Amino acid sequence: MNSILRQPLLNASGVIAITLLAQSSHAAVITWGAAFNFTHTDETLFLNGFDSSRNGGVTAPGAVTLVGAYDYGNTNASPTTINGMSFAKLSGNTDFWGDTGIDPDIDSVLSGHRAEAGTFTLNLTDLTIGTLYQIQLIGIHDSRGSGIKERQYEVSFGGSDFTVGGTAPVLTRAGYNNTNPATPPTYQGFVSYGTVVGTFTADATTQSIQLRSNTLDGNLSDDPDPGLGGYILHSAVPEPSVALLGGLGCFVMMRRRRI
Repeated sequence: MNSILRQPLLNASGVIAITLLAQSSHAAVITWGAAFNFTHTDETLFLNGFDSSRNGGVTAPGAVTLVGAYDYGNTNASPTTINGMSFAKLSGNTDFWGDTGIDPDIDSVLSGHRAEAGTFTLNLTDLTIGTLYQIQLIGIHDSRGSGIKERQYEVSFGGSDFTVGGTAPVLTRAGYNNTNPATPPTYQGFVSYGTVVGTFTADATTQSIQLRSNTLDGNLSDDPDPGLGGYILHSAVPEPSVALLGGLGCFVMMRRRRI
């Protein structure tokens, strides 16, 4: 049975609207870069544009557009701007676990989150088919006590597929009794990474990304509620010359089929 999730949409005037969407299992395969952590003050780690060093080596062609930056939780906080991006505050199943001891704006984004029991599904909607997108998932900095354990979550390569292309990226709540995300602890051999960046070419108007309990550590009971602090989404369009070559290629293929 499809579940219903509240997800943000940008309307024609650029104003955030909240709508109900049926969960879709369809999704293009995402190329994930290596997970990494935020430092105390480095705003540039919240990517305002395609970054080939973070997204698996994919470089965006042509113009790059910020689709939106979104922050789950801490909805009572003042508007947050990081690396020139204004984060829209999203409500829902959210919590705020207090200060992480870093930059106040970064703190606001990292401390709040939305979590779901079992599996968290993020649906990116109103996508343009054939367009290249970059998504940065922002994990949770949770500074509560030992009951949190490591709380590690695997990120899907597309929809519910966690295996294509190798080992699924792992996000962790980077704060178990730790106030410095730049020097995260290690649990069961896994470093507590707080963010990961992926790229995909949309083959549908909705892209589903799922987080689930980490199966790599052999213990499913210690990661009961995958969650997300927020995300940043960019799109890119080809240079006119690239688009023209693509159009010519399609034309040639059509001609060949007719002959």
